[in-house]
Amino acid sequence: METRGTAGTRSERARTALLDAAEALFAVHGIDAVSDRTIAEHAGTANHSAVGYHFGGRDGLLHALLLRATGGKTAQTAQIFTELTADHDPDVRDVLTAHVTPWIRDFAALPTPTRRARFLTQLPTSPALGDLVRDAGFEALRLGVALDRTGVAPQGVPADVLANRARMLDAMMLNAFASYEARLEDGAGDETGDGTDDGDWSTVGGFLIDAGVGLLSAAVTEPTHLLSTGR
Repeated sequence: METRGTAGTRSERARTALLDAAEALFAVHGIDAVSDRTIAEHAGTANHSAVGYHFGGRDGLLHALLLRATGGKTAQTAQIFTELTADHDPDVRDVLTAHVTPWIRDFAALPTPTRRARFLTQLPTSPALGDLVRDAGFEALRLGVALDRTGVAPQGVPADVLANRARMLDAMMLNAFASYEARLEDGAGDETGDGTDDGDWSTVGGFLIDAGVGLLSAAVTEPTHLLSTGR
């Protein structure tokens, strides 16, 4: 006879299989191009209504995927920042290290191949996901939020320029994760010259932190109003 615990374990395995299948398919084909039925088949279940049964529908599945990607990162970021600044005033490198490290740790702990980063790069292509992204806590994980919260700002960099640079760095970071993730799946090293040759996830993180410090702290040589007027 199947016990309640066994049934719960089977349900969790089924949910995980669906999440993994959806993440992999969305990463390759895009979120809007993959049906719930295809996800169920990829997960190895004959129940084509499995997404609805386990998650209540597409939005529930996407919300679970997003929560899985963001889980615990806000607390990790705060803890890392506190540890880094225990004996000195915080600087830009401290904020970036606390911002990047939780992602690096999570990706390094995932089995290879994974397509999580490539799934996350699909989010901007589906504007309808805005509410789900906010509910999953992505907004709180943006670099600009961390800079505002800590009050850290490079000298001579206006607030509007810093905000634009932070948004640029968030996009760069995710694309770098996705690129390295793809190379790992292909079994190839880094041949793109982005500083992570023959490295690992830690090397990717170190490269991003160094690049981020340079970008955020760079001197401003153009009037800031050009950013908004486009002239």
